[in-house]
Amino acid sequence: MPRSLKRFFADPRFISGSYASLDAEESHHLRHVLRLSIGDGIELFDGEGNLFLASVHEIEKKDNVTAKIEKKIPLRSKDARNIRICAAVSLLQRGKTDFIVEKATELGVRKLFPFAAERTIVRISKPSEPKVLEKWRAISIQAAKQCEALLLPEITPVQNLSRFLDSPLLRGALLFVAHPYAAHKAGPAFFRALKPRLKNARDITIFIGPEGGFTDGEIENFKRHGTFIFSVGSALLKADTAFIAVTSIVKYGLGL
Repeated sequence: MPRSLKRFFADPRFISGSYASLDAEESHHLRHVLRLSIGDGIELFDGEGNLFLASVHEIEKKDNVTAKIEKKIPLRSKDARNIRICAAVSLLQRGKTDFIVEKATELGVRKLFPFAAERTIVRISKPSEPKVLEKWRAISIQAAKQCEALLLPEITPVQNLSRFLDSPLLRGALLFVAHPYAAHKAGPAFFRALKPRLKNARDITIFIGPEGGFTDGEIENFKRHGTFIFSVGSALLKADTAFIAVTSIVKYGLGL
């Protein structure tokens, strides 16, 4: 596929038949930043695994852009088992949650569950939550465009950790927590022993705690829920660094 074509996000709700309407941000970028015109070829992705070859069909006075779809290229999964990598991450300070949303998209995380634990400092009020979720989705879209990902993570509203562990959202998932003092290390033997469990798993969900780490009580609660607790080495990692390291190690270790 020619990489000279610029890629845009098309919300699947606004794809109908052979036409797709771009939102205001994507339309502005197409028209005023890239200065594309009617008839120019583009690529579209819908965040659900589909890629489209298209062309600019119409630009309205308010810069609303409609594209005509020429060809649909469906996602081809590399893993026939279709196990999804998910991540549950504590809210973090100073924009680090934004960073994790970006990296989760790059790493192919399918679901992202922000949560508040006992040591979580940042809190998001219910009135402000929709705007925060909208911002995170925009960050995810930009990350997907830059790294040519076709899937956007589904980002849920903020969860309470203790209640979340009993949530149906985790049904059928294998749960993982990295802890610096865990008895098991994330080596070949650890992951080899886990691979038979993948046959019945729908999701792999990785938990990343707040800056101060999980409390002893929270670790015990993880154990009661059958969570696999392991160490990735002797270094104490910052939460945002741990997210990248642990997600990459689990994906590689389990062959995902």
